[in-house]
Amino acid sequence: MMMWKKLMMAVVVSSIAVQGRAETSAATEARTCCGLTSEQAGLPLRPDVVERVSPIYQTTRSGRHLVGAAVTYRSGLGLSVERLQAAADCQMIEGRIHPSSSPLAVKNVEAHARMERDRLRLDITSGDEASAREIVRRATTALSVAIR
Repeated sequence: MMMWKKLMMAVVVSSIAVQGRAETSAATEARTCCGLTSEQAGLPLRPDVVERVSPIYQTTRSGRHLVGAAVTYRSGLGLSVERLQAAADCQMIEGRIHPSSSPLAVKNVEAHARMERDRLRLDITSGDEASAREIVRRATTALSVAIR
């Protein structure tokens, strides 16, 4: 009977150790955010890399509606669409966990990185008009650039 208790105790201790390593691994993943360093993850919101912020409108039968903001980045930054998208995704994930003043932390937000001529552009949008207004407000405030 004593041997059985020792064996059970060893199983419990080892499962706690494995769980602890998994939690540590998850914490490290969250801290590096999808494999990006904290510097890379913060990239979409660095004012020194942004050229301009523009509102995005969608025209429907009922009229023209604000849907979000387009953030255009300076050329020559050595960024790829994939890296910018990963950084934006990371910001959205972090915004759900730790609310912030980021335009990527607004409720019901989507972000899509793409090339526009020789510049990277990040479209931050929402189907909700109040969220779209908040995206524009936060983008212009956080990035300290005038809306164009």
